[in-house]
Amino acid sequence: LMRTLDYPEKVIDWVSAAALPLMIPMFLAGYIYDFPMLFLFTLSLAMSLRRLWLAYLGVFLLASLNKETSILLTLVFAFHYWRNLERGIFYRLLVAQLILFIAVKMGLAWIFRANPGGMFEYHLPDQIRAIQSMPGLALFLGLILCGLGVLIARRWLEQPLFLRHALLIAIPLGILYLFFSMPFELRVFYE
Repeated sequence: LMRTLDYPEKVIDWVSAAALPLMIPMFLAGYIYDFPMLFLFTLSLAMSLRRLWLAYLGVFLLASLNKETSILLTLVFAFHYWRNLERGIFYRLLVAQLILFIAVKMGLAWIFRANPGGMFEYHLPDQIRAIQSMPGLALFLGLILCGLGVLIARRWLEQPLFLRHALLIAIPLGILYLFFSMPFELRVFYE
């Protein structure tokens, strides 16, 4: 993805080297589908950027089978290609993604219909209790997020337009995290 965005090799190496140690804690608190989703999400972004639409839809389908956050790829697609793609192609690809996602969600819901649990788990009260019971950890994580925000905002306009559009998913992802994720479940931010 970074090569497709024309980042220098030194930056690609540095980011890769920095990312690996940051992921070590996630090995202890992750699920089997987390790292495949990270791979499929990144590959989908690269296929989208290269406009390899059939490959993109195939990887999007695999990502949707793996985890429902694949729908965020559709948001990236819509943010970036709304003005950067011929209207007919844009709408066909948008509808194709929605159909694939809905078909996968409905198919999986039907296959696992006898299993307990619901479509969503509401966790806002858990988030509030966790912040109240562990304010130090919440403050620490908040400072890390603020620091990341500052790093992202720095030279924002110099970054590739695709990357800026892709980072806009942090807004809905953050909102969904507050309402539907377990407290301090940072693995949901892989995407």
